[in-house]
Amino acid sequence: MGYPFKRYDLVPPTSGMEEREDGEWVKLFDHLKAVSEIAMLRAELAMETDATANIRENLEKEKQSNAELRQALAEAKEVNKRFTKVCCRKCDPDFVGRIMFLCPTCGNKRCPKATDHTLACTNSNEPGQPGSDYV
Repeated sequence: MGYPFKRYDLVPPTSGMEEREDGEWVKLFDHLKAVSEIAMLRAELAMETDATANIRENLEKEKQSNAELRQALAEAKEVNKRFTKVCCRKCDPDFVGRIMFLCPTCGNKRCPKATDHTLACTNSNEPGQPGSDYV
């Protein structure tokens, strides 16, 4: 910790050691040293208080963001429930919200089971399979 002055800066030009050790300047130095230490501690405390406030503010923002994400996830799960009930093109002929259907077994779009869940899975993505709407 640095101080704005040094003890030897305040030493009066005397030759007696007794005066230096017991002189009025020693009391002044000790007082100024204590005052500067208190000022430094107050400054450090103020910085820590500001940092704590920033951390609390960021934590609140993160909590709010997490709450928004949880709400979005709950909404996505509700939408997903609707789509998981529909497993093939036959079950949802209007394609509501879907670009294409995939076979629930093999994951291929040209598999006949992607068109009709009652058909068998061919585990193939070859075009022109019987029962498949995708060419």
